[in-house]
Amino acid sequence: MFNEKKQFGLQLKLIISFIALAVFSLLFFAVIVYSKNLGFFKEQLQYSANVYLKNIDKLLTKYFSGIEYTINTFTSLDTIRSHSADITSYKDLKTAAGISKMQPKKGSYEDSVFRICEQFKITNPFFIGVAFATEHNGGFIQYPPVDRKDGYDSRTRSWYKMGKTNIGKVSSLDAYQTSAGKKVITIVKSVQNSSGQFKGVATFDIDLNDLSLLFKNEGEEDIKIILADKKGTVVINNIDSEAIFKSVSELGIDELKNYTYTDAISFDKVINGISYSVITKPIHAGLVDMGSIILIPKTNFIANIKNLQRVFLFALGVSFVITAVISSFTSKHITKPLREVAELLKNISEGEGNLRAPLKTPFKND
Repeated sequence: MFNEKKQFGLQLKLIISFIALAVFSLLFFAVIVYSKNLGFFKEQLQYSANVYLKNIDKLLTKYFSGIEYTINTFTSLDTIRSHSADITSYKDLKTAAGISKMQPKKGSYEDSVFRICEQFKITNPFFIGVAFATEHNGGFIQYPPVDRKDGYDSRTRSWYKMGKTNIGKVSSLDAYQTSAGKKVITIVKSVQNSSGQFKGVATFDIDLNDLSLLFKNEGEEDIKIILADKKGTVVINNIDSEAIFKSVSELGIDELKNYTYTDAISFDKVINGISYSVITKPIHAGLVDMGSIILIPKTNFIANIKNLQRVFLFALGVSFVITAVISSFTSKHITKPLREVAELLKNISEGEGNLRAPLKTPFKND
């Protein structure tokens, strides 16, 4: 009799060959599709980042353009530009307490300026404070009023010097935290009187908490943003509100240890258990230059990749089963005439065969 082990070995080899061919073909196709989809998903991440960055740039430009327009309106008012400059100076004051109340006299020029500052503060909630300082005596008036120490001279302040240096321009200083705990950006502009002579500097403190509301989002899948000033100090952070006014290098992100606001880099990072694609780029928003750090959650990206992997694994499993069934039937059909021929040859070799004996399977393919 024909050796059943050899018969089984030949059939098994055919089955394995068919399965290997099918699996290899499917894997080859899967690699191509997976690579293309992976590239597509990465392009989508990059596209989302670029769109978000453009929107941020437009939003900040519009925000600060509105502020600039308001400041220009303030400094162009007749009262502000008049030749009168009777604003209280604390430079030579000496009081028992060492501090003086800011109390403009009713009906005075100083009072009229104070009322204008009040009006601009109330009608523009993004202002924390509005103030005006004069050149001739270092006088200073602000709304809301703040006590001043004896000897205070506004002309020695960095914001005043910036305004005086940049005549006619609206300029901004780096963000800082006030003694009251407010986080602000100071914006200044010089004031010329009606004759065109330098009169003083108007200063406006912008509430960064108000600005941060523009970027508020709570969802895990929302894009996050960190904004830093030119010194690399965090001024907006909607991923960790406790990290405001820290240096970017102190955020615990190794790739940002040597960060500057002009950096344009990208990398992947897991933060608080969430995988992000991180992109940094500078932003030029009119009045201010900032550095932006965009964090795009890869949650959907990873989910899409996993779904793709599941589809491929399922297809591979189904293909394996179907191929195994079909190849088992096919291999059995292929080896059947071979078994018969082998059986006849075996009988002939042993002297018991008939050279004229027909095969049992007269089919054409056989």
